[in-house]
Amino acid sequence: MTTIAVHPFLSQSENASPQRVSRQRSILLFHLGDRAYGIPLHAVQEVVLMPELARPHNSPAMLAGFLNLAGKAVSVLRLSSLFGLPEHPITLYTPIIVLRHPDYHLALVVEKMSRIVSLSDNAFMPVPGKHSLNGCIEGVATIADQSVILLSPQRILFEKEQQYLAELQDREQTRLRTLEESIT
Repeated sequence: MTTIAVHPFLSQSENASPQRVSRQRSILLFHLGDRAYGIPLHAVQEVVLMPELARPHNSPAMLAGFLNLAGKAVSVLRLSSLFGLPEHPITLYTPIIVLRHPDYHLALVVEKMSRIVSLSDNAFMPVPGKHSLNGCIEGVATIADQSVILLSPQRILFEKEQQYLAELQDREQTRLRTLEESIT
């Protein structure tokens, strides 16, 4: 069983009212370097191992390339690059987390997967947007003596980054469509 500890500066008397009902959330845990991160499981479509990616010339360093997922071009981001962390080598066994998002297709390259845990909302210490990586950190929790940074999938990219990736993704989708038409 996973041991969950709330940060000491989140005492029950200071931050939670007795009437507040805490809901449980399933979190997918992964690692970049020596840091543990989590993302809400409901935001994850699937996890795949590293396929061959299409990488346009002059694309930004944070873009590992595009994944062809059932005919859909999915932008694959290097979270380590986006967060300014040291790059890790990408191999055939490098996991990619494909996110479920209504507005765009996005996947994240991570170093390794850990597990899925169920945590209450009270287990997370909220982090103000201005004090987090790109404003994308929702909170921090401690799981088995390790700090876990919970990411908000909707805030991983700034609006301009989303627009730029959408343009590149549209070009890749057009390339995939042209390729499919030439085969059939």
